[in-house]
Amino acid sequence: MLRKWRTEFFGRTAVTKMIKTTDIQQAVLEKLLQLPPDKQQQLLDFAEFLVQKSKSSGPRRSIKGC
Repeated sequence: MLRKWRTEFFGRTAVTKMIKTTDIQQAVLEKLLQLPPDKQQQLLDFAEFLVQKSKSSGPRRSIKGC
């Protein structure tokens, strides 16, 4: 199972912790369900954009050619 870092803010204090990928998926779903339908569509469009962007981007090289 993949793990990611997440920073949570409590007032002015930031706490960074590891979370499971399934926790991220659940959090995204919970936020999605709180949105009105038009905002849900915008979120879907953005997710599709990110998927396309990640598919089309190959390894990058610097402009120096290194």
